Amino acid sequence: MTTARLFRRWLPTALGSSMLVVEIPLVYAAVARGLDGGSALAAMGMCLSLLVVVNTPALALTPLVVAAPEHGGLRRWSWLTGLAGTAVLLTLALTPVPTVLFGLDTTLAGHVSDGLLGLAVNPLGVALRRLLHGRCIVAGRTAAITVAAVVRIAGSGGLAWVAVTLIPERAALAGGLALTAGALLETVLLLPAVRRLPTPRPLPDRRLRWLAGRHAHLSSTRLLAMVPMLVTTVGIAHSADPLPSLVVWPALYELTMLFVSPTTDWESVSGAELRQHPRSATVRWLTGWLAAGFTAAFAVVLFSDLARVYLVDLLAVAEGPATLGLRWAPVLLAMPALWVLRAQLHGVLIAAGATSRLVYASAAHVVVLVTAVAVASTTALPGVAGAGLALVAGLAVDVVVTGTAAGPASRLP
Repeated sequence: MTTARLFRRWLPTALGSSMLVVEIPLVYAAVARGLDGGSALAAMGMCLSLLVVVNTPALALTPLVVAAPEHGGLRRWSWLTGLAGTAVLLTLALTPVPTVLFGLDTTLAGHVSDGLLGLAVNPLGVALRRLLHGRCIVAGRTAAITVAAVVRIAGSGGLAWVAVTLIPERAALAGGLALTAGALLETVLLLPAVRRLPTPRPLPDRRLRWLAGRHAHLSSTRLLAMVPMLVTTVGIAHSADPLPSLVVWPALYELTMLFVSPTTDWESVSGAELRQHPRSATVRWLTGWLAAGFTAAFAVVLFSDLARVYLVDLLAVAEGPATLGLRWAPVLLAMPALWVLRAQLHGVLIAAGATSRLVYASAAHVVVLVTAVAVASTTALPGVAGAGLALVAGLAVDVVVTGTAAGPASRLP
């Protein structure tokens, strides 16, 4: 496969991921303009930090399809994964677990409960959407992902603003419902395109237990793409003077994700390429260009007025928290390069069928991230500073451990 063809396979997935990252700031902007907008925005950040962790198994379904496209139980497994996530979110919404975890007062606890209720069905929509993404990537027909994502953004973004206007006192609930509607909408839009794709012939000798094991390996590493938001938010909540950091951190994190998440599915695209051409140098070459390009674009935003426009003018973050976030934002500059390099290394392990080795990198990432957050929360550093430093440290260790595992795996027959 030439560089151009590989790039064309990846680009629609990148545009789709970028559209989804744009979706969250649009919803944040609507929520911030409800009654008690600052508290509702902070609550949505907490809800999203929980959602992304709960959605980890659902998000890992795309690389699972790439790793085992011929398994006949993929559809049933996707439904089970989505329904399990919905059950977890409902439990969190109806119990005091978030209040204890984040140390919330009554007002914030109410907003968080509202947001989680609105997001309750989101895991099911995400699971089915990611199953369909995997089918598109395996078939090499990813253009439908971009089209569906664009329509999704328009739908969920518009719904968020309408819902906040109708129930401004429950802006977090409005935001959660809008994100859930978006996930379901994209799934519906992708169905016709996927039905036209060739379906791999199922292999009868692979049981659901085998699929569950492979999914667990992939979910463990996907968790590390999702759990930092939760861990850092908890750390900020227990740092000195946490409220300004809690207000700006969700917005700053999403700004970073604009330059990170487009390469998330690079692991699936590069894994599919390396399964067909194990010695391909194109994957490494394109990884280097992606790392350099996204890092340069992120630097332009951080070191110009664009970052302040994004935080203050678009997301309506108050001046004080926004200034605090911008002061410490440069510590996140290494994120795009580290993220795309890790995705390429994941592709090597997926192609080699060595997904169990991802668990070691995940464990190292968790240990470093949690330790760094815990240490930072005991210092005089603002919560947003400690969160940013911990985020980069955990990801850097993940890349090193994954690279150590990927070297031998790339030589497997």
